[in-house]
Amino acid sequence: MDEFLDAVDKPVFGLVLAGGMSLRMGRDKASLRHPDGRSLARRTADLLTAAGCEKVYLSLRPDQVPPSDFVDFPQPHIIRDQDSASIGPMGGVLAAMNHDDSADWLVASCDLPQLTVETLNLLTQARTLSADFVAFRGEPNELPEPLCAIYPGEKKSIIRQAYQIGNYGLRRLLIHHRCVILDPPTGALTNANTPEDWSAFTSENRSST
Repeated sequence: MDEFLDAVDKPVFGLVLAGGMSLRMGRDKASLRHPDGRSLARRTADLLTAAGCEKVYLSLRPDQVPPSDFVDFPQPHIIRDQDSASIGPMGGVLAAMNHDDSADWLVASCDLPQLTVETLNLLTQARTLSADFVAFRGEPNELPEPLCAIYPGEKKSIIRQAYQIGNYGLRRLLIHHRCVILDPPTGALTNANTPEDWSAFTSENRSST
């Protein structure tokens, strides 16, 4: 019990993964407008704040421009990938941990338009020192979902070791280390990778309002 309390007492910082190239979508997913009017990236940042993150950061490529509704977002809270080569989400997570490895990082990809505060709270409530990471069970393969998960800063050495040997896949990292696996709420982790995904989400959202 004491071990669990020690883990919960650590600060939680939020990280919005928004630095992907969005090749399948054909345009920057971070700037897509959710039906509520916010960019997907800004909505995710607001969810992380509402979930209790003490600080929230936006992860971007070195040359990437933030979505326009981040004009009031504190610039020090934008973290640029430090690796000139694209290594995927691991680059954003490592850059965040290099910035501050004292916190547990609650990481969420910007392309989860159905993500909720309640879903994020499930991750923070499951933190424990008996595990390295916390993640949801992905659909439909039931493997750990790495793009909505908790990566403790104290585990930076594990991630850096994987990076140094060229294993850039975060899912592989979660599979091969101690990871708490949770069942996500239905649909919460449905992502929008293609124009068809986005059209299906916006059409369903309009029809349900």
